[in-house]
Amino acid sequence: MTSGWQTNVSFVSVTQQFNTTSSMGRLLTNPIYIGKVSYRDEMYEGEHRAIVDPEVFAAVKKKLNANRVSIGDRIHGKSPGVLAGLLRCSACDSMMTHSTSGGSGRGSKRYRYYVCNKAKKRGHKTCPRPSLPAEEVERFVVAQLQTLTIDEDLLNETSLRVSRTINDKGDTLRKELSLLNESLVNLERAIEAISTPTGEDAREVKRLDSLASLTEQQTRDLRRRNDLQEQLAKIQASTPDRKTIRKAIKNLEGLWEHLTMGERSRLMSQLVASIDHDPADSTLSITLSPLGLKSFATENPDKEESEKL
Repeated sequence: MTSGWQTNVSFVSVTQQFNTTSSMGRLLTNPIYIGKVSYRDEMYEGEHRAIVDPEVFAAVKKKLNANRVSIGDRIHGKSPGVLAGLLRCSACDSMMTHSTSGGSGRGSKRYRYYVCNKAKKRGHKTCPRPSLPAEEVERFVVAQLQTLTIDEDLLNETSLRVSRTINDKGDTLRKELSLLNESLVNLERAIEAISTPTGEDAREVKRLDSLASLTEQQTRDLRRRNDLQEQLAKIQASTPDRKTIRKAIKNLEGLWEHLTMGERSRLMSQLVASIDHDPADSTLSITLSPLGLKSFATENPDKEESEKL
């Protein structure tokens, strides 16, 4: 079954079909990824370049076969879901939470959904589309992230917009820091002006109260200035470039299928800032986390790049 979903990925609008029959389960078990082709139960060398290391492919395939458990068995009703805290119903301005339904007996099929919180509390009639199939949405989001590795125009535009977003945030912090520095200079002058005792008891009480108030404000402003400086330093050190974004999404392709649900959830929270579902036009708007992309690419170096070093 194919749904006419579209997606707006990472600041950039791009139309994609949402295919509920698509599966990433073949990712690390399909020999095409190690440069081979299977025909009538025989394996042949392909004419294309391998994108997965053969040793990693074999090890992961063995592990998957030995530990194959259905997704329904790994997730129970209390699990927050892979997109927990990220998926939001824009029509209702409400988060969507993970839920399950179906039998609880051995071998029974359980179905997973993301349900609009408003619909959950006030009834499904209050939301244009109160629930979404969880596994299909999760795989769809991952598939859209992976398009950044093959769509050069999208990758370039994403890199440009990520840089703009970082620069805009930096400009906002620098403006606040500039105003704060001016305030600190004025506070220093005010404190200096009343730092000398008046010698008059009646005026001294008022002077000390004012001095205490100004000193407290100075302490708060100094603390805020340190915080702003740390944020600016972090942004400057973590801004991802085009190569970093490509590396992060390419590594995601090789990791996803053999991660546990908890690991998938942490990884998605690292890479994605938010996902807005709009029932009106059936779109998912995915906003990437610039700092998360930088961190993920650093923690998961690309094999080809590391071999060149």
